[in-house]
Amino acid sequence: AALARPVVVFNFTRATLVTDDLYMGLLHAQDARAVLCVGPTAPKSLLLKFLLTAHEINTILVKQREQSTKMRDAGLLTSLRSLLSASTRTSGDSVSQQLQELSYQTQVLGHCFAIFSSSVLLLDDIDLLMHPLRSELHWPLGDRHSLDFTTAIGTQGASVAASAVDVRAHVSSSYVADSPVGSRWQAAFHLLDGLFSCQLSSGPAVSMFNEKASSAEVLQKLREVVAEGLQHKHLQSS
Repeated sequence: AALARPVVVFNFTRATLVTDDLYMGLLHAQDARAVLCVGPTAPKSLLLKFLLTAHEINTILVKQREQSTKMRDAGLLTSLRSLLSASTRTSGDSVSQQLQELSYQTQVLGHCFAIFSSSVLLLDDIDLLMHPLRSELHWPLGDRHSLDFTTAIGTQGASVAASAVDVRAHVSSSYVADSPVGSRWQAAFHLLDGLFSCQLSSGPAVSMFNEKASSAEVLQKLREVVAEGLQHKHLQSS
């Protein structure tokens, strides 16, 4: 029998106040082994809130260092006057209180991330969530590089289309119309070509290995299995 689990909906925006209630709610869900329903914008907003808070802390600290440098360069007498003025003391207390509050928020958000890190994530519509042009959770950064094994050895993905003719002269093992593609695509066409050759004429991926006895044995076993599948109507030939 299935065990009953509480279901908790987690909503968060960058305008949400970061308090103990936020962390305690997630902690209660973790202790209860609850199912936490989260939209794609909530974790992004949580991360952005943490980054913005950390950036704000860094900005305040930089301004404090700059102000200390100016006071040191202004001379002892001017620095004492500035320190003794009421406005400076009030401003310093306000900045100190703001830093304390921001530090508290980063600690709370850090505890929230720790809970998420120890949880099990189930993704729905993964094709949309991982789409770099549609999803807010997957954003490409850095230089553009080809995927692993998408281009032949000695070629680069960016120059394949522009100099395909020159590259073909140096590529001797291509299954796809003699194009300089890598083994990432070659393997798929090789498997499909072997399967289709059981009923159709052999394609280039199979013809390349005609001289190898082991390839002929593998193809013969594959043809026998396919023929048996067709005979028992487990496969369809058209």
